[in-house]
Amino acid sequence: MNKIILALLTAGFIVISPDTLIAETNNSPYLGIQYALGDVGVSDLSESFSPTTLIGRVGRYFNDHYAIEGRFAFPVRDDQKTTAGGDVSVGLFGLVGAYGAAHLNLGKRFSFYGIAGLSLVKGEIESAFMKKSGSELQLSYGIGADIGLGSSILNIEYFSYSDDSNFDFDALGLGIKIVF
Repeated sequence: MNKIILALLTAGFIVISPDTLIAETNNSPYLGIQYALGDVGVSDLSESFSPTTLIGRVGRYFNDHYAIEGRFAFPVRDDQKTTAGGDVSVGLFGLVGAYGAAHLNLGKRFSFYGIAGLSLVKGEIESAFMKKSGSELQLSYGIGADIGLGSSILNIEYFSYSDDSNFDFDALGLGIKIVF
């Protein structure tokens, strides 16, 4: 318990320290990595599934308020559940996307943003009686927050990658970006 309290206090001091600033973002490229917990809904199933992914991010800030970004994702873990029809597994094979982001900076350490673009999502549903895989090109959107840690940026976001009548994929991600 003491270790948790110490970790939270340390994180709090890092966040509120006047020396901790979001890196200069004007015309700067960045790389990032994000761990995302997905929420997948499939129209044929009443269950919701939670596969996990690792998302790579490559982008460039035009100024302190606007950026473009490309993403690519790799599966970490599929989710499997037992239903009335037997065991069902849902997984994400991959994701590629291009997006634009608009940032609202609150001081020198915090930024909230909205992001939108196109995502190509490839997934698979498998059970003893069926195996479906497919890909969808969808309009995607999300919101997030950046917290400056020197030249690194801690990031948390909610993103809706696919909102189709057959397959929905939303994710809650936590990651880090390094600005150059």
